[in-house]
Amino acid sequence: MPITTGGFRGFPGYGAELETLVSQSGLAWGRPELLQYLPAKIAATSRDPGSDNTKILRPHLLLGKVAGENSVFKPWDPDATDGTAKICGILLEALSIEYLGVDQEKFTGYVVFSGGIQPSALQIPSESSAGIAGKADEYLVRNSLAPYFQLSDMPCSPTGGPITITDDVTLLNEMSGSTFNVVGTAEVEVTLPTLPRKGVSFTFNNLANQNLVFTSGSSNVIANNATVATIAYQTTNQKLGASAMVYGTGSNWVVSPTNGKTLS
Repeated sequence: MPITTGGFRGFPGYGAELETLVSQSGLAWGRPELLQYLPAKIAATSRDPGSDNTKILRPHLLLGKVAGENSVFKPWDPDATDGTAKICGILLEALSIEYLGVDQEKFTGYVVFSGGIQPSALQIPSESSAGIAGKADEYLVRNSLAPYFQLSDMPCSPTGGPITITDDVTLLNEMSGSTFNVVGTAEVEVTLPTLPRKGVSFTFNNLANQNLVFTSGSSNVIANNATVATIAYQTTNQKLGASAMVYGTGSNWVVSPTNGKTLS
């Protein structure tokens, strides 16, 4: 079936080449003709830090859009303040920024904006190898891609719940995005994942007048101006109705109360 969603029609000679490129790229999951992609401007200042030659952007590189610019893209940087901290697309094929020794803005970079994709083919700019599984920014990538892309290893929504728990529970990073309603008849202890991955988050609502305890295998839980191994809703009048968001920073877990109840 011809690909009609790419936006390249009207450019003689490019159609068949792009159709072949998309179908053979290894990026698509499912029907490649369902990928949505368009030509876009790639900034002359773009650099791919994980590439042997940083001025050659690797295929399937994650891209962000420069704020205030008219659809200008650069490699994704989760710590950037220019708008590119949000993933807005995936570079379809390798692209050299340099031409005749000069860095130039490119108008020929085809960017994928939505569709089914293989996460093993994705390229995080800061990583030298392809794929996102097990990488430090894995869950930042998954969260950012979720509204527009379906990943072959997680075709369902990354969020879930509310999940009712009545007893102690050990969380996995793969459960990120879930909401938990705690209705235990005794103290409930929540053991956080070993690695506090950036982008991983959970929401808890304590619907019983019982202690709700958050614990980690090491003293990497931040709350109340301290880094501890365990923090809890356990003070009288501070348990029933307590709620918190728990999220990873890459090195620590943060337990952030969301309704004024006090952790101790």
